[in-house]
Amino acid sequence: MLGCRASARGRGRRTLPAVLHKWIASYAQETGQLPERITRQVSYMVAAQALERARDEQGAPLFLIKGGVMIELRLGMRARATKDLDAVFRAQFDAWLDQLDDAISGRAVYGSEQLAKFG
Repeated sequence: MLGCRASARGRGRRTLPAVLHKWIASYAQETGQLPERITRQVSYMVAAQALERARDEQGAPLFLIKGGVMIELRLGMRARATKDLDAVFRAQFDAWLDQLDDAISGRAVYGSEQLAKFG
């Protein structure tokens, strides 16, 4: 969970995850979707944005999103829900972990928190 703070107008300071979960719950109720699916989609977008940072010398992305997440990001709720993110690495295999570390060590999409890999 991210530990940065976001202002909730008129309600003082709240943690970004609490505000984000409230927005997701509201959107889920408005659209009739499951909050878990919307939460996964937000997570996919954050992960895809982080991977987008990794570029080759010509500026082309090194990681390409594929599979169900790619379809879900393009088609939205019309696509079948997926629970994993598949990506292809477009460079020398022995460099992929360093490129992944570099991509996720930059500033996260929201606030000044950093992404981290587990395991």
